[in-house]
This record gives sequence, C-alpha cells and structure tokens, in this order.
Amino acid sequence: MKKIKLSHRFIGLALLYAILFAAFLPSGPLLRAHAAEDVVVYFYNSHEWESVYAHCYVQGGTEYTNWPGDALEATPDKGEGWYGYKLPVSIIPNLRVQFNDGTDANKNDVKIADGEHIYFNAYRREGFTTVAEALANNSEQVIEETGTTRVYFYNSRRWKNVYAYVYGTDASETEYTRSWPGNITSRDEERENWYYIDIKQDCEKVAFNIIFNNQSSGGNNQSKDTLIDDHENVYLNFSGVTFTNYEDCEAVTPLEEIVEEEVLDPEDFYLDFENVGTVPKTDRVERNPSLTAPIAVAAVAFAGCVALGTAILIRRKKDDHGKTRLK
Repeated sequence: MKKIKLSHRFIGLALLYAILFAAFLPSGPLLRAHAAEDVVVYFYNSHEWESVYAHCYVQGGTEYTNWPGDALEATPDKGEGWYGYKLPVSIIPNLRVQFNDGTDANKNDVKIADGEHIYFNAYRREGFTTVAEALANNSEQVIEETGTTRVYFYNSRRWKNVYAYVYGTDASETEYTRSWPGNITSRDEERENWYYIDIKQDCEKVAFNIIFNNQSSGGNNQSKDTLIDDHENVYLNFSGVTFTNYEDCEAVTPLEEIVEEEVLDPEDFYLDFENVGTVPKTDRVERNPSLTAPIAVAAVAFAGCVALGTAILIRRKKDDHGKTRLK
C-alpha cells in the first residue's frame, strides 16, 4: 500500500510540474501564428505595374520584410487589378505598408489602422472599407479639382537645399509630397533667399501642414510645423510665423551671416615649447612655472662644471709630474 501511495504522490507531483511548466512556457512564433487570425489587405494596381510588392514595417521600429518586400498575388474575386496580402492581426496596430513595383520611383506608403479599412489605392495613404470607396478615390483628380496653393519660405539659415514636407490635418495623415524630407522646392528668382512650392490643394477648402527642411530633421534642420489655411498668409520663416508679403517677413527675420574661413596672421601666434606647437596669443593662459626646464639647465651646467674641474686637475698633475722629472 505504501508503494501505491508513493506512486500516486509521484504522479501528482509530475502533473503539477507539467502544468506549471506549460503555464510559464513562452509562446513562440509558431504558437502565436496558430492563435492569431489573418487579415487580407488589398491594393488596386491602377498604374498597371508589372509586379506588386508590399514592404511592411513599424515607423521608427521593426521591419518585417526586406525592401522591396513580398510579392503580391492577384485577387480576381475583388476585380481586375486588385492584389491581396495576408497579415497577422497581431502586427496590424501602427503597421505601415509600402506598396511598390520593386523600385523607389513608384510606391505608396500607407498605414494599416485596423482590420476594416483594408482596401488601398495608389493615391491615398488611408484605407477604405469597400472596393467601391477605394475606386472612387483612386485619382489625382480629387486633389487637382480643388486648386493649387503656393507657399513661400525665407531661407534665413542659408541652407544649400530646401525641401518641403506637406501633409494633411486629418487622422488619415494624407501626404501631398513624397515621404520625409518631402519635395525639393524652387528658388524664387525675384527675391534672394526665397523658395517656394506649389501644393495641389486649395488650402481654404482643405487645410494642410508644411515643414521646410534641409533634408535632415530636428533642431536647426527644420522649420516649425505650420498650418496653411488661407491664400494670404503663405510667406513663412524658420519659426513658422506666416506673413502676407516678403517685406514683413524679412523685417522681423534676421538673416544669418555666411561664416567665411578666417585668415590667420602668423604674428598672432607664439611658440609653445612645452606643448610642441603654436598657440594664439589671445589664447595664452598663465600656468604655474614648470621645474622641468630649470632642472635640465642646472644639470647641464653642473656637468659642465665637473668636466671643466676634471680637466684642470689633470692639467695640474701633468705639470707637477713634469716639474718632478726636471729636478
């Protein structure tokens, strides 16, 4: 009976350990794949690209594919020109997909917000819930019909190249230029240090945001994010302040001076033997006297004295010996 009880206890402990092990076992990719459902997103290839790819990534984070991404397959059940791409639900929040033809020249960077807005076209960043909606908004005509807005920028920081990144104010994050840093601007031939860009949008009907930059971001590399919502206040400076004309903007915006290489005069330098080099006189700093040089001089002087004294003694001995021999 004791043996049976021991075996029962052993089996009970084994089951307990198994349950605990299963509870703390990390779920690997395969387990997650089986647990998660897949969502298919669709892209309408209105440009008739020979091949359609999807590059998936998280903005500023994980890349799920290597450029240009995975090749898509046609989905005739959605209609001619439609391609499908299957994604796990678990990676959809904040996921971005660049639909492209395998080159940088043709691509549309979209954001997958949820599992319902899954129909995309070549002209919009936002997804639509039906094929009909995606087709209805699949044209530049939607933007061009509303007119054009020209925005000017005073390049007070004298950037060599001025770019403009323009995007919408709605949650869909519509882009009116290429992805950051945007499009190169045009130089205003009538006014020095002025640049401009034409946006295919009537800002009074649909406002948009604009950031001028020098191809980098942050700090002194980009202007403040500015809302453009009327055709009068379209003259901007680096601080994001808008004006109705060139003059008012220039009057309150200091133009940075071009820093030229300074021509140095050799007479403005002194030799610094301690540091083995030259130091500008204006940069000379009073330092505590160094004992290295005095000690070296004293040692040389002492050695010279010893040598001279030795020579004198030898000469005297020779003279003494000579005198002895003469006697």
